[in-house]
Amino acid sequence: MIGGIQAEYDFTASSLFPAHPGITSVFFFTGTSKITMKDGSRVTGMDAGALDLNPSGDGHFGSLITFVAGASGHIVLTANADLAAGVVSGDYTGELCTP
Repeated sequence: MIGGIQAEYDFTASSLFPAHPGITSVFFFTGTSKITMKDGSRVTGMDAGALDLNPSGDGHFGSLITFVAGASGHIVLTANADLAAGVVSGDYTGELCTP
C-alpha cells in the first residue's frame, strides 16, 4: 500500500503507568489498534508509546504500532490528542503490508 491509509481506527488501552516520578504528566501506555480498511478488511496492531497529559488539556504522544493480524509491518505515530473532545491529529510513517 502506498499513500494514506483510508480506514476507521479504534484504539483500546490495556495499560497506563507513570513514566518517571520527575515528569508527573507523562505516562507510558500499551494497547490494541483495530483498523477497518475501506474495503472492509481488518488489521490489528499492538501499540506501545508515551503520552503527555499536560495540564493545558492537549496530549502529545508517540506510538509504535506493530501489526499482528491481517497485515505485517509497523507504523510510528506522532500526534496531539484533545482528550476532552476525543480528537487526535498527527502524522505517521512506516509500512503496512497486507496479503
